[in-house]
Amino acid sequence: MDEVLSGFDYLTYYFYLLYYKFIGYPVVVRICIAVVTLCVVFYLFLALYLVYGIYRRQREKRLFARIHKRFYEPLKEVLGDRENRSVGEIAGLVEHDIKKSLKRQEMRFLVQVLIRIKSELGDDKVNNYNMQNVQGVFKVGSFFEREIQFGRPRRKIQALLSIQSVNGYVSEAVLVRFLYHRRIELRHAARFAYMWLSQSNPFRFFDEDVTMKLSRWNMAEIHMIVRHREKMGFVVPSFLKWVNSSVEDNVKAFFVSEIKLFDQTDNCPPLLEMLNTKTWTLRNEIVRTLGGMKYIESESKMVEIYDVQPEYIKRNILASVAGMQTGQALGFLHEAFERADDLGTKLCALTYLYDYGESGRALFGQLETLTTGYASQLFAHVKNPLTNRA
Repeated sequence: MDEVLSGFDYLTYYFYLLYYKFIGYPVVVRICIAVVTLCVVFYLFLALYLVYGIYRRQREKRLFARIHKRFYEPLKEVLGDRENRSVGEIAGLVEHDIKKSLKRQEMRFLVQVLIRIKSELGDDKVNNYNMQNVQGVFKVGSFFEREIQFGRPRRKIQALLSIQSVNGYVSEAVLVRFLYHRRIELRHAARFAYMWLSQSNPFRFFDEDVTMKLSRWNMAEIHMIVRHREKMGFVVPSFLKWVNSSVEDNVKAFFVSEIKLFDQTDNCPPLLEMLNTKTWTLRNEIVRTLGGMKYIESESKMVEIYDVQPEYIKRNILASVAGMQTGQALGFLHEAFERADDLGTKLCALTYLYDYGESGRALFGQLETLTTGYASQLFAHVKNPLTNRA
């Protein structure tokens, strides 16, 4: 009776068929045949994967175009309208049944549409009341929570970042489990969303993790979040405690700059005490902050430490002292110009002297008549309206 092959037996049969067919060939030939066979199989799988990827992208492109065509114009009209609309009114305007929910992929594209509209209108022209009700119509908050809890890591991060973009909301309990996630991108995204939403202790991470590292992008995100909280009437934290507690120099410098940007004048005396810090980056930022906030009490200290500073800190000291306009720094600016070895520092001192009131302008004229040679070109440079920073 003939044996009937089925299932895995087919693969076994063809494997041994090929095996015994080429077993008599030299080893090199057999290796080449095996490599070529594997490459062909891999190429077929790769070709199928690429075809599927093209198909999926085209399908997503068509779906986004459909969502955009259906909701973009009515949503833009609602979000740009100064009149506050209820959830029911908005549902009628966008022709969407509140009882029905969009599919997950459709919701992702709807969020992209909301982000695009907000970017085009600008924060000042978006009706935040209507934005919240639009999210109520489509249940955007529930969608964010599902994405964060059950989505792939990339989807989780996108959802967390989108919360800030559309001023959305999710429960703090959903975010807590990701605040200390081992994946740094997800951890940072969750922390930024927590800072954006939390009303209890949004900046607790800086107290708990003194070794936290921040990139330039992270710093920009945190600044934007604090601006948002200030605009919403939330309490803006005092940044000085993190200047003292953090072990990362660039993080300390960032919080010092935030003290200036948020005009926390009460922190100026402690910063003045830190002016002799060993870290040049932090010292430079303290100089810029005290000068930018025109903390007059720091002028004498800056003049005292000027001679032992690197050139870039010297230039910031010159800018800070000159910007205070106390009238007492004329001799300092003159001496800084005369003693400077670096041409850039010399030019800075001369520029600030020129802008230091009538007495500074008079001394500038006297020095100009006494200076000859190459240095005299600096005076022409400062007086030229195209090159003078003033």
